[in-house]
Amino acid sequence: MTELGLDAAETVKRTGRWTLVAGISQVVLGLFAIMLVGATTLVTVVILGVILAATGLVDVIDFVGTARTRHSWWKLARGVLFAVAGVVAVARPETAAAAVTLLMAALLLASGIFRMAAAYVGRPPRWGWIVAAGTLSVLLGALILLRWPSSSIWLIGMFVGVEMMFHGWTMVMVWLGFRTMATNVEQAM
Repeated sequence: MTELGLDAAETVKRTGRWTLVAGISQVVLGLFAIMLVGATTLVTVVILGVILAATGLVDVIDFVGTARTRHSWWKLARGVLFAVAGVVAVARPETAAAAVTLLMAALLLASGIFRMAAAYVGRPPRWGWIVAAGTLSVLLGALILLRWPSSSIWLIGMFVGVEMMFHGWTMVMVWLGFRTMATNVEQAM
């Protein structure tokens, strides 16, 4: 049992180093994404456009290759819609970023309002936190909307960069947890 515990501790230490390196890399890449926020936004929108166009093409091919029923036309409609949206996103990434940003502002506003209303009506335990979260969503949505369309060039890139940074910090914290666990196992032996 003792040998098994030490082997596990050594494995955690050895493999955990890669988690640390990956976490730090994610933080650094997230910082670059934020520093180059406009480029990050445009690259993200173009990649999304390519994915939408490919998805649309697959749906159109599926429609052409299968038997047509009165319920299969949605495949063609969805395929054409996705393909057109994807081509527009690739050809006009600024326009696509503006549309996505406007949609995000509307979703934040709507979700915040619904959250506040549900919390007020249902009054679950600590419902004030739900109201606070809803208020924050409404404020963020309003801020984005008030700055639209200029917010379009930075919002998506900022979200991507911040997510990368938080993911990286999460990986660093996981590494710290593994390191502590390995140390505890070694000390217990």
